[in-house]
Amino acid sequence: MLIHSLNRLEKPSYLPITVKEAKLYLKIDHDIEDLLIEDMIKAAVNSFEDVTATALIPQVWKVIYKDIDRNIIDIPIKPVANILNISTINSNHQISKITNYTLINNSLFFNISFPSQILIIEFQAGTEINFIPENIKLSLLEHIAFLYENRGENNQFDLNIYSKFRTIKY
Repeated sequence: MLIHSLNRLEKPSYLPITVKEAKLYLKIDHDIEDLLIEDMIKAAVNSFEDVTATALIPQVWKVIYKDIDRNIIDIPIKPVANILNISTINSNHQISKITNYTLINNSLFFNISFPSQILIIEFQAGTEINFIPENIKLSLLEHIAFLYENRGENNQFDLNIYSKFRTIKY
């Protein structure tokens, strides 16, 4: 089974850290750089989500699988909050909607097989802002501070800071 594509269809409607929170952490008391700080928050959040495959804030994704060879499918972005649509495309290009499945954590369990079909899953991933652990927020703030203090320089932030938040599944 191969992931053919993974696309975010709907970006989060807010950020897990506000500009006000970032400015407090950075000890900034003016509004001149608010847009810059917001961009730095977005960059830090995007880096976190890329490294950990975790959506911090609710957002909609679409994943397309090819050559499905099993009845258990792992969704690549966590945490899955809601499955919006599941469909298959067979070799005759017929589209069928799938409604018979069970979602447990980030895995979908199907009662059917998918011989040489394409599987399309649209889902909402992420959690509400109240559920983001403080250690993740602090790591994001450290990243934002690094970006702010090193702007214009070619220094790279050590993204390994986010590795401890990855979930490894065997």
